[in-house]
Order: sequence, then structure tokens, then C-alpha cells
Amino acid sequence: MNGKLIDEGSALNSKNNEVTVVASVDNDIDEDRKYALLIFEDYKQVNFKAENKEQEVNKFFFEAKPNTSINFKVSVPIRSDSSELTFVIVQKP
Repeated sequence: MNGKLIDEGSALNSKNNEVTVVASVDNDIDEDRKYALLIFEDYKQVNFKAENKEQEVNKFFFEAKPNTSINFKVSVPIRSDSSELTFVIVQKP
């Protein structure tokens, strides 16, 4: 708005051009839900590894039981000149 940036994120540290974080999702609804994780580097969707799997994917599906929290490890290879990494979690249609 009025040319100002929206900054609700935090700084992530990379090692050898890779960012590794633990993603956390709260399912505060009284039913099972299926979700998908998508990751964007500088507004372009990228591949990543989730849950210690060796194969890179461009989306990661997971389920959450009612009123639970889920944590999982995510590793994303990034370019050295990258400026933004966005994690998007959506309910699976």
C-alpha cells in the first residue's frame, strides 16, 4: 500500500546455497484435513525436499488430524542471488 513493502517474514540463513527449516502447521479444526506445501523463490515455484526424502518435489502433500500440530523438515536449494523465499500452505482441493 502506498509503495510500502509488507514484511511479515523473517531472515533465513543458508548453508551451501540451501535453506533448511522446520515447517509447522496447526490444524485447529475438528476434522481431518489434507494440505499441500508449495515453495517459491523470488515468486517462481521451485523444487524442494521434505521429510528427509531424497527426491525433490514441487509440492508436498500431508494430512493433519483434528486439533493437532505437525512439524516437518524442509530443505530448499536456492540461488546465491535469491532475495525472497515464500512457503505457501493450502488446503488440498
